[in-house]
Amino acid sequence: SASNIAFFVLKSITEVLCSAIEKALSMHPGTPVLCAGGVMSNSIIRSELEKRYGAIFAQPAYASDNAAGIALLAARVFRKGVDVVAAK
Repeated sequence: SASNIAFFVLKSITEVLCSAIEKALSMHPGTPVLCAGGVMSNSIIRSELEKRYGAIFAQPAYASDNAAGIALLAARVFRKGVDVVAAK
């Protein structure tokens, strides 16, 4: 059924995210897991990441899309002094 397929897709996405988190935590043990973005608003994904990692989530009103993540990356690039126009 469509609902079973949707659930399987969400569980698959969750497992991919968990693999990425595990890799990050192996490189940076003890780092808190912070999540933001539209995908992280999904209750199935949120529940599993909270259970496995004690993940902390941005309020959906502040990070319902990639804006928060892109803003963070832009700030890092800006602080490094990268000329994004010249980098094209």
